[in-house]
Amino acid sequence: MSIPAQKFFLPHKKDPRQWQHQRSFGSIHPIKLPETLNRKPLSVFDQGTTSFCTAYAAAGAMTFRYKKVVSPEFQTAKEGELLGNPILNGTNMDTPCKALRKYGFVQRSMVKISLLKNRAIKVSNWKNYPANLNLFAMKNKQGGYYDAHTGKFDAFDNIRSTIYKSSQKGKTMTVMMGTPWYKEFNNVAINTPSKIVPIPITKPISEHAWLIYDWEPDGTGDYNALALLSNGKKFGKNGIMRFPRDVVNFLFTYPYADTRIVEDRAQTAWKLKAIIIKLLIEVVYKLKLLIAKKNPDSYSYPWDTPKHNWHNVRVLCDKEGLSYGQKNIICACIYQESRFNNNAIHQNKNKTTDWGIVQVNDYWHIGYGKQFASVQYVIKHPEETVSWMIRMYKIRRLNEWVSYSSGAYKKWIPKDSMMWELA
Repeated sequence: MSIPAQKFFLPHKKDPRQWQHQRSFGSIHPIKLPETLNRKPLSVFDQGTTSFCTAYAAAGAMTFRYKKVVSPEFQTAKEGELLGNPILNGTNMDTPCKALRKYGFVQRSMVKISLLKNRAIKVSNWKNYPANLNLFAMKNKQGGYYDAHTGKFDAFDNIRSTIYKSSQKGKTMTVMMGTPWYKEFNNVAINTPSKIVPIPITKPISEHAWLIYDWEPDGTGDYNALALLSNGKKFGKNGIMRFPRDVVNFLFTYPYADTRIVEDRAQTAWKLKAIIIKLLIEVVYKLKLLIAKKNPDSYSYPWDTPKHNWHNVRVLCDKEGLSYGQKNIICACIYQESRFNNNAIHQNKNKTTDWGIVQVNDYWHIGYGKQFASVQYVIKHPEETVSWMIRMYKIRRLNEWVSYSSGAYKKWIPKDSMMWELA
């Protein structure tokens, strides 16, 4: 079980051009809606302590719709590919919709990478997935996306109307919610999962993406929305929580609360596209081999000596598009941290330990649901830790390393410093 306790769904300024589902497809009056849709989830996902809730909500929506379990891990990676950076710190509600439209999805049974076996940094990096998965995913590309909570009625009935209207012709549609999250919600989910969620009286503790997939009578003449979370079966009643009308409407008093529903699109000539893409992938691969033969510096050495590690780090910097000056900053920080020794260990005064070539702290970044699975994984995969450090630099978070925040790295930048003996 995992508990939403940090910012997972990232609020963003709403685009006034965002299409309203009711305006495009019409609505059904609440009086004409059935008592319930009698739906049962095929799967309850668990995102652990990661920030991947948008991807897990999107995979849950596709699982309902196509009646086959969709891979939330692949969706996580594709959201990162769309943005150019893994979504280790979350993203907004448009990202999963755009990723589904651009890349599609695949069934979970086709994906070997799993958050249960691999950790967040590997799951979120699209480069870790076989290229052939893209060929299968493109068959499942989605169409336009809309908001579901605005329209003729209150937010609660607008969502119900949208779900029912869009579920015609045998489809099983759901609405992705991006809302504030409160400790009162966690208390119900953990301590009294059979009860309905109360109106919160405290401030939000986080933002979270989740699904409304059905509703049921509440015994007073009104209804409760049935919500599917991505925090495991022990969070809520088998992963399900009940939100009454007043709570759903209350959530949309929060200025950045939002909803998304993704419609399908005609899958025209996808077989021809798949063949063309496969050929292009093969051509690009062969071109890369030719370039590598002409440019030996593009080859990597084993991560066995500081001199080899220096070379490999600079190759990774080149692959990530860093300038010469930026590459020197990364190298100077690593030299200050570990002298390019992948077996470096540093005991901190707060009883935590830093490990490996980039000195990954075991309290903040190693363990279940964190960037790296274990200390052993950090030591065995120096290329992943260096790539992570480069990504942190690109999002202006290199100050998490004392070598950078203290300015100690600067003494290694000049060409007459000891660092350059590794060149």
